[in-house]
Amino acid sequence: MPVKQSIQPYSQFHQPENISIAIIGLGYVGLPLAVEFAKKYVVKGFDITQSRIDELNNNYDRTFGIDENSLITVRSTKPGLQGLTFTSAINDIALCNVYIVSVPTPTDQYNRPDLICCAMQVKQLAHYLKQVTW
Repeated sequence: MPVKQSIQPYSQFHQPENISIAIIGLGYVGLPLAVEFAKKYVVKGFDITQSRIDELNNNYDRTFGIDENSLITVRSTKPGLQGLTFTSAINDIALCNVYIVSVPTPTDQYNRPDLICCAMQVKQLAHYLKQVTW
């Protein structure tokens, strides 16, 4: 069941405390992106693989892109103002107001991207997104 989402006017995005970012896909691109954003904003990292979430919650990155100390630092910052949490439950990112999709995009023999993973994630997110007119 979708969670009701609040809609914020554009002007509120100028204040970091009003920004909540969801990074969808915590691989070698999504995780470093989540870590960097978490230094200034509240970030929820989402991945469909629970074992990946468990590893990250134990400050372990199997891609070796982010070291343990960096994960510890961004996970223990100012709650509600900045920091990073991990989840595999799509409902946990429903109240975010910025979504960044970073999922695998393989290519075929002609180097054309296969956007199936991206399309599936966007379709899941569509239930939580609201149209805003500014």
